[in-house]
Amino acid sequence: MARAVTRAVTRGDARARRAGTRARAEDDGADIDSRERSRSRARRRDVVLGGSLATVMTSSGGGSGIEARAEETTPGMREAMEMRGESFGDVELAPYVDLENGYALLAPEDWVKDLPNGIAEVEFHPRSEYGGRRFKVQVRPYGRTTSLRLDELDDPEYASPRAYAEDVARKYAPLEGEGKTNRGQAVSNVLSSRMSDDGRYYFFEYATDSMLPLHFWGVIALGPGPVGSARKLGRKDIIALTSQMPEDKGPEAAALLEHIVSTFKILDV
Repeated sequence: MARAVTRAVTRGDARARRAGTRARAEDDGADIDSRERSRSRARRRDVVLGGSLATVMTSSGGGSGIEARAEETTPGMREAMEMRGESFGDVELAPYVDLENGYALLAPEDWVKDLPNGIAEVEFHPRSEYGGRRFKVQVRPYGRTTSLRLDELDDPEYASPRAYAEDVARKYAPLEGEGKTNRGQAVSNVLSSRMSDDGRYYFFEYATDSMLPLHFWGVIALGPGPVGSARKLGRKDIIALTSQMPEDKGPEAAALLEHIVSTFKILDV
């Protein structure tokens, strides 16, 4: 009987020791996982570039910066982190960076961002000013292409900066002198168009003559495409920034919108 009790106690002690060992191992594993997560979070927080922390406003709306080690970033991410705000007249401009779609620009700090047609389009305008000064960025899927030059795309609308400018202006109102228009009907007039030296950007300007005359400036480029396997397969997006204002807003407003267009850039992410 004593031997049976001793064996039972021994087995119980062994089970308790094994359970304790497992518990300690689980606790140790949890501690290791916790320490790893903490180190990982710290690594993501500390984006060091050139010996100092770099932060940018991201498309998600925060001011957190890009969460990756400097050695893990792409050239486009480094370019985004190096962007700085600037003053244009009495307007303070701040970087707006969309890493998911691969573009960046400078936007007035006190303007409001809206999503009028979902995440594929963002619009900025002065607070409480609707239908006046504003600019928007639209991202549209294009498909596979190995070239980054717009003039090498197969579609006729991208054959030249002028062709694209006329196509965009025509969608707003018929071009002046193109067919017959009714008296008082709005007409569009392409004022300028040009291509960047590397062929990646088309810049354009047009105006509409109507009851409310409007002025437009814009730029388009091929973006890196959707994040993930589609990007790896070479599927690109067309990214277009278009700004507009009523003509009566004056030359200072026009200069600001034209400058915002000039700050637009595609990021090689």
